Formats: sequence, C-alpha cells, structure tokens
Amino acid sequence: MNPFRHKIISAIFALAFVIMMQVMTSGEPVFRYLVPTFFGFLVAMTIYNWRYLLSIGGISFWILARVPVFVLIWFGLIFIVPFGFVRSLFLFASLPIIFVFETLVANKGQQLGWNLFLLSLASLLIGLFGFHYYFPLSGLLYLGLVFLGVTVLVRISVDAVPHSESVKWFASLVIGLFAAELFWILQFLPLHFSVLAILCFNILYLLWAIYYHYLYQSLTRRQIQFNLLLVMVFSFIILISSPWTIQG
Repeated sequence: MNPFRHKIISAIFALAFVIMMQVMTSGEPVFRYLVPTFFGFLVAMTIYNWRYLLSIGGISFWILARVPVFVLIWFGLIFIVPFGFVRSLFLFASLPIIFVFETLVANKGQQLGWNLFLLSLASLLIGLFGFHYYFPLSGLLYLGLVFLGVTVLVRISVDAVPHSESVKWFASLVIGLFAAELFWILQFLPLHFSVLAILCFNILYLLWAIYYHYLYQSLTRRQIQFNLLLVMVFSFIILISSPWTIQG
C-alpha cells in the first residue's frame, strides 16, 4: 500500500475518533449510542490494520492488537476526564497520538514499543483507578480487569523478545498478577485516584523494565540502580505534594 495513502487513512481515523468523542459527549453524553459507535470504529480500524499489515507482509496477532488495544484503553479515559478545559485538552492530544501510532502500526522498533506500552499502561491504570473511585462496583471485577489489562499489555510489549511463547506468557502473567495485588493494596492509601495510579505505574514500570532487559539478557546493575532511583524520586515527589485525605 502507498505510504502516503496510509498516512491519510490514519489521519481520518484519528480525526474520526476526536469528532465522535466531541459530538457524542457534549452536553448530555448518550452512552448507549457512544459505546456501540466506538466499537464499530474500533472494528473498522482493526480490519483496516489487518489488511494493511497483510499487504506489507508484517502481520502478527500482537502487532495487529497493540494499536486497537491502546485506542480501547484511551477511550475509557473519556468517562473520567472532566468537562471543560481538561476534556478539550484530552481530545486535542488524542489527534496526534492516535495518528502517530496508527501511522506506525507496522513499525517493530523497540522505542515505539516502549512508548506505546508506557502510555497504554498509564492510561489503563488512571482509567481503572478512576472507575473504581467514581463507579465502586465489585472489587473482584476491577482486580480482574487490572490483571487482564496489564497481562495483555506486557505480552504485547515482549512479543519481539527472543524467547519461547511460554517464557513470554510467564512474564506477562507474573506482572499482571503483581499489578492486581498492587491495585488492591494501594486502595488503602487515603490519596486521590490519580496519585494512586501514578504510584502503581511507577512500581510496575520498574518491574517491567527490569524484566524486559533480563529477557533480552542486557540487564546491568547500573540499569537497576538508575530505574530504581528514578521511581523512588518521582514517587517521593508525588507523595509529599499530594494531600493525604480520606476519599469519599
């Protein structure tokens, strides 16, 4: 397929997402129309990506899944993002983000994989912590969603790792299970859900980065020290700058 044509179609998908979110969530959000419309959009994007990857010979299930999975997670944020300036900023950011990821759907580079994983993980955690705060449904439901979401994201991120499928799945399931336990533990802290999501992200990032380099047999003591220091400093800043109040 012509690369320029692919960029045009990617821009159409990105613009369609923004228009759909703006039109269907302005004023009184009509979720019974929004959700089916979005899933129709997601199916159309997935079918197009499948045909595009097939045409260039770069098809694989996890490469195909990573952009639709990100868009699905990104869509979940619309339910917790407040109206007004923040909602406008979210939609404004959605346009270039979806366009870039969709344009590079066939890219197997490590840097793109890292960026896509980290943004997907951060969005997933903010979304689920936010849903748990605003929509306090069964705790087991959210634990299951955290486990499933993190497991899938990690599995996508390690697809190119030169190991067997069983090793990749083991790494994904271990981090997914740890994420679910961490999600449950952090609920006891009297902090805003966004702070809890950031703390959870920091810890999972550290574990994932160490595991990722270990699987590539490129893990060094300096990498562990740097990532550990980065996570500790960032988490400390978040904790001391956040008011400790009981939620709800």
